[in-house]
Amino acid sequence: MIDINALAINPITKQQNISITTYKWFIFFLVVSLFAPPIPIGISGTGSSVSFGIVIISFYIVWRILKQNALFLSPFKTYGFFVNGLVFFMIIHCLYYLAVMHKFTVFLYEIQWTVYFLGLSLLYFDTRQNQELQNKLMKSTIFLHFLLAVTGFISSFSGPFYKYAVGWYEGRYGFNLYRAIGTSGSANGLAGTMAIFLIISIFAKKEWLPFKRWFLIFGFSLVLLLTQSKSGILAFVLGFGILAFIQFLFDFSFKKLFRLYSFFGILVSLFYIFNKFITITINDGADRVNYIEHVLNQYGESNLLYKLFGLGFRQTAYLNTETLGWVTAHNSYVSFLAEIGIIGFGILIGMIVISFILLLKKKLWSILGGLLVFLFHLYSEGFLYGSTYILYLVLFFNFAIFYNKLNKVTNSQ
Repeated sequence: MIDINALAINPITKQQNISITTYKWFIFFLVVSLFAPPIPIGISGTGSSVSFGIVIISFYIVWRILKQNALFLSPFKTYGFFVNGLVFFMIIHCLYYLAVMHKFTVFLYEIQWTVYFLGLSLLYFDTRQNQELQNKLMKSTIFLHFLLAVTGFISSFSGPFYKYAVGWYEGRYGFNLYRAIGTSGSANGLAGTMAIFLIISIFAKKEWLPFKRWFLIFGFSLVLLLTQSKSGILAFVLGFGILAFIQFLFDFSFKKLFRLYSFFGILVSLFYIFNKFITITINDGADRVNYIEHVLNQYGESNLLYKLFGLGFRQTAYLNTETLGWVTAHNSYVSFLAEIGIIGFGILIGMIVISFILLLKKKLWSILGGLLVFLFHLYSEGFLYGSTYILYLVLFFNFAIFYNKLNKVTNSQ
């Protein structure tokens, strides 16, 4: 007789198959997001564009619904509580601005952000039960970002790959080279990415490294310098210095502290060797204070409802008619506080605080270092609008919740 039970699909095998397929979706998304040319949309008179990644992540969400008959996560566990909470808030938020305020552009910006956040949260969640796959996922992520660094290096000589980005690309510190930008949206955006993966590569587990550690460090450092981005460089310097001190507090190893700060000192010397670095940083800092004050004044003059609920994406920014780009507060914290209010901003900060605490508790130094650089770089620009920084936010949160240093995976959500 045929054993019916033998023909049934083993739930564990099914979950493993889903995890492997999810990994393929992730790689497809990351390749397209990092390297594919953007889709121009030009709404509101801007030079705006969206990544083809939005198409991939949308198809993934549909595939997941069909495959698992589920879209949202359990709200009774940490991961699901924050992901669902932010997604539901953003859905209500963008529908309000569409149906009540009749601001279609706000709806488009916010629904795009929500799709990215939800899709990437689900992608990472579906690989949580396979530690080996998570290691492979991280290794692939570092590898693809190293390829992005290669495009940045090439663009220092050729100029931007795609003529859609904002900002300027001429050399700033006495270099007769373009600012490295590669296939990304801006030199500053690429700088933040290079800084994050530089510090991750310095402290990463060997299983995560696609090449020799020194080779990754050299490549990411070089392209970070070639971006000529003061915000990206300073974000790395601050993140690295603080992480080295935190490690010392945990391990009390003076030898390790000396080694780290020696490397830290060399990098600082290299960063500050550029002509005009300090002058440009000081002058630009004054301009950014004005941008921040402009947004805070708008937010402060709003009523209680808008203080709690927010003014809507891009409603605190104005259009630069020369670059056709948005001029934001140049500070993701200020921009998001004003645009999604205390409630939405509180959920985001909750995710970040939990990520920091759990990564510190697990001594997952590479990811904690990436988080620190990420947080410092958000202070200098509205990077959190973009798909890559949403990816990093979710990556840090996922590894904080699910990745166990002892090669076991928790069942919490």
